[in-house]
Amino acid sequence: MSIPARARSWPLFAAALAGLFCAILLLARSTALTFPLPNEDDARFFLPSWELAVHGDLRPLILNAAQGLYWVPHGFYVFLAIFLHLFGPTVSVARTVMQVTTALAAVILTLGHARLCGSRGFAALSSILLLSPSVIFAANTIRMESLVFLLYALAVLLHAYEARVAAASVLALSVLVHPALALGTILYAGSVAVGAFFYPDAEAGTRARLRISQWEWAVLALVAALILWEGIVILGHLHLFRLHMAYQARRKSHRSLITLLFRLRGLFLVGESVLFALMVLSIRHTNAVRPFVREILPLALAVLSLQAYAASGAETSYNVYSFAIVPATFFCLLYLLERLNASRALVAQETI
Repeated sequence: MSIPARARSWPLFAAALAGLFCAILLLARSTALTFPLPNEDDARFFLPSWELAVHGDLRPLILNAAQGLYWVPHGFYVFLAIFLHLFGPTVSVARTVMQVTTALAAVILTLGHARLCGSRGFAALSSILLLSPSVIFAANTIRMESLVFLLYALAVLLHAYEARVAAASVLALSVLVHPALALGTILYAGSVAVGAFFYPDAEAGTRARLRISQWEWAVLALVAALILWEGIVILGHLHLFRLHMAYQARRKSHRSLITLLFRLRGLFLVGESVLFALMVLSIRHTNAVRPFVREILPLALAVLSLQAYAASGAETSYNVYSFAIVPATFFCLLYLLERLNASRALVAQETI
């Protein structure tokens, strides 16, 4: 009995995933102290995790922060402190955690893309973007981008398996690490709700417009509890939080929108926005509106908002969003749209 082509592709795809993981890890390990060179961010984001791992005290102040102030959500510190407690409170351990997290995120995102667009070959091809220098840069810095990458990849995988509530919950969880996906979380959840209301799941019954399993409710409850905990911590340091938000507002208010858009990250945002507009126009008068709204629109809005956040910032670390994560997902969404249009056209021809 012959083996189906899709089943035969699994070993090759698994090998590609293993190769992707090992390539990112090897490239990051071989350039750990040169790309980038050791910098202040390594100390700024390492020290609170070290404090928590060694002394069990999570201090909001960070060494050498501007005006003695710094505030970011505590998710990254807690995540890193767990591994520092288990394997040793050293910078070397912290950098290894970031490298493994980045490599694992790339593998999970490629799995999500394969499930989403229905082509392991195209997903493997798009994963070449995840070998870009920006990914290696993120892997070698002790910052939040690697963990945001991992949570985003998990959300894409959950979305591909139609676990939309769990995907929205994981995106919301990323806000406890860094606000890069804050707007994306709102747009994703809103578009999922709109899709469920106007294009309900046919298999969910007349009363349920969106299938939500028990484990998704559990994930949602856990994330809500963690967000509540962070809110309580913020209230306990509200003065510091307000001072830092005012500092960030002053720092970013002087940036020119035109200048930002004409930088490379801004040009990527403009190009992807144009492609998104063309995607909307291409399905406007077709019968592919329902799958577009339910499958493509939520992720498209999330990645565009992530690109917009990266374009508005000056940090080099944001390149991993602009030049790797967002383009890889966007290419898969374009491929999925093309498949949807092709399948609808084929059905239309068969009915004539």
